[in-house]
Amino acid sequence: MRLGTWQLATSIFLSFSKVKCQSSTTSAVASSTLVPRPLGERAHHGLKSDGMQINSIYFGALPDWSKESPLDVNRALGKPVAIVGDYIYVTLRNNDPFSQMRWHAADVIRLADYSVYAPAVLTTFDLSQWTSQMSADLAQQSAYFNTRGVPVWLRFCYEMNGSWMAYGLKPEIYVSTFRSLANAVRANPQANETYMVWAPNIAGGDVDGLEGYSQYYPGEEYVDIAGLSFYFSGEDKTQNTMPAQNEFRSGFQSFYDLYGDRHKIVITETSAARHYYIPDDYQQQGIDTEVYNIPPLSSLTPIPATGSADELDMKSNWMQQLTGPQTAGRFPNLTSVSFFNYFKEVNHTQFLDFRAVGGDPAVESFFRSYVGNVSAYQGGFDGSASQLSLHFASVALWTIIFAFALCYI
Repeated sequence: MRLGTWQLATSIFLSFSKVKCQSSTTSAVASSTLVPRPLGERAHHGLKSDGMQINSIYFGALPDWSKESPLDVNRALGKPVAIVGDYIYVTLRNNDPFSQMRWHAADVIRLADYSVYAPAVLTTFDLSQWTSQMSADLAQQSAYFNTRGVPVWLRFCYEMNGSWMAYGLKPEIYVSTFRSLANAVRANPQANETYMVWAPNIAGGDVDGLEGYSQYYPGEEYVDIAGLSFYFSGEDKTQNTMPAQNEFRSGFQSFYDLYGDRHKIVITETSAARHYYIPDDYQQQGIDTEVYNIPPLSSLTPIPATGSADELDMKSNWMQQLTGPQTAGRFPNLTSVSFFNYFKEVNHTQFLDFRAVGGDPAVESFFRSYVGNVSAYQGGFDGSASQLSLHFASVALWTIIFAFALCYI
């Protein structure tokens, strides 16, 4: 039996047994927002109905490819993520600007049965220098993955409403370029599973202003998926504090109100960042850069040194705000969230640990239990499709037996 069938069977049996076990306590819960959503309810644009999800909201990851592959993230979680993120830096000096996608192709194609590929393409130059040939080449590179069974979510020049991007705060040229790329993708018959993702950064105020959303929106006919970068960064973006009770909802609502009835909505990158002081003896690498030799976390001091919120509490709370049953009920077109698995140096003053896996063991353990598969992780697997299927089928069977034992023995 295939992996998807086992997972679907598990969901059905667990749902039935949960109702049987808890029938005496659920009558007081009348709101549909508190009911976990069915497996695969929000599958679209290449997502697998049995992909990694919670309350039918899919879970993806943006691995730091300089240190890890998506296979490493999958091993840590015990099952494959539903979305594999990537960053593709385009420069004018590179005669083959999308070669980075091919460098990562082997790992991405290996996961074709489980994950969509979500490359975030960003330029180091103003979009007035983008050419029609670049659009055609990017469409062809996306088609390469499609012909090998990998759906592509093409996140082109994301966070365009941010001043930190070379192409930022220039809505007219952004909209024009996005449309030209969408046309090139749709003109390529082999890019039939490439979907255009429009993804600004969370706006803190006027949605119609230069740092808002509406000026950059290319139009329904050009956008397949609407996405958003949305992080919780603590008090003043410098301190380790807990998210407010409705932190995610209050920030997300305006974007969803604008585009949630036009498109499927995804959180293209997110995390609750852990802040650390940079040690005096650390050789700084630059503003907003990945740290390649990460110091032991035990040697670092969180900000503030006393009174900091616990990293596990911060990240688990944020994850539950993003994917909990109330969120799933309130935002039926919210389809996925992808965690930014990086450790970075910011502003010469602090480290930010965004990681879900590979950092604090307690945080990794939480994610493994929340969206992963503890049993598969403990058993260990090499990431091959056949071994994954055997692991998950076995775990599904024992889960069914255990669930019925609890209720009927």
